[in-house]
Amino acid sequence: MAAEDQDQEIGKWLAGERSREELEQSVSAEHASAYQAIVDEVDTWSLPPVDKAKGYEKLKQRLATQQKPAAKQVRMNTRWITAVAAAVVLAVVSYVVLGPLSDSMIEVQTAALETKTVYLPDSSKVMLNANSTLAYDPDAWDESRSLTLEGEAYLEVTSGQNFQVITSQASVTVLGTRFRVSERADYLAVQCYEGKVGVHVGEETGMTELTRGMRLCYTSGMPAQIEMHEEEQPSWLGGKATTFSRSPLGAVLASLEAQFGLQLHLAPGVDQNRPYTGSFLHSSPDVALRMVCEPLGLQFAKTAENQYRVFE
Repeated sequence: MAAEDQDQEIGKWLAGERSREELEQSVSAEHASAYQAIVDEVDTWSLPPVDKAKGYEKLKQRLATQQKPAAKQVRMNTRWITAVAAAVVLAVVSYVVLGPLSDSMIEVQTAALETKTVYLPDSSKVMLNANSTLAYDPDAWDESRSLTLEGEAYLEVTSGQNFQVITSQASVTVLGTRFRVSERADYLAVQCYEGKVGVHVGEETGMTELTRGMRLCYTSGMPAQIEMHEEEQPSWLGGKATTFSRSPLGAVLASLEAQFGLQLHLAPGVDQNRPYTGSFLHSSPDVALRMVCEPLGLQFAKTAENQYRVFE
């Protein structure tokens, strides 16, 4: 049986679609025993509840949408290592990669040019900007006020135990405050409007504390920068424009992409770290691009539906 077919059989066994006897017919009794031992060990770990069947289905969907690499893959001759790795990965992938799949998990998404207001179980309020996603578990809220965020949101947090916002680049911890978290491409901004915020970014150790009027800006691989601001709330809450102050061009264009659902392609030589101060209106992509590009001496051209090229 081909290695790919064996991986499928292991996955189906973990999802409850194959018996132990059927697994042994596919991969041998010795390997089946090893898989069982590994899964038994994984089941003793202190992880939130995992739905293996849902995890396997979600994994299959992800793999189906991925393009196969052009180059031929080279497999190790030591099939034992491959087998052990497959068992461990398939057993825990639904938690480590896909996250807990609790039935109570709530996910909220916004599309281009859309914002949403979400009230959390403790009455904390989250205003989600365009093309953003948040997820949280209401059943676990009393034990841990925690949510994950992709994109941008403005939060008004009620007082209580620690409240945490987790992104791919940082964790933001607060007690009760008003703040904004924005993560677009490799750029992160955390802006405090009231109260106190603790931010842990990238590989840096320790927590950076922000108070009213402070903003942390972080680009992946570079030290975090702290600066002051005078805003009372994010400009995009009004629904008409998004404003920036000395923000990297790459972050500005990523925000514009998210706002309108575009794909922007930068020509070679365009400096993504060039600072931009100004605004773009939410009225149309062409107006927004003109407001960003013209002050920087850049040009843009539409190349396809919802696709633009930015060049000097």
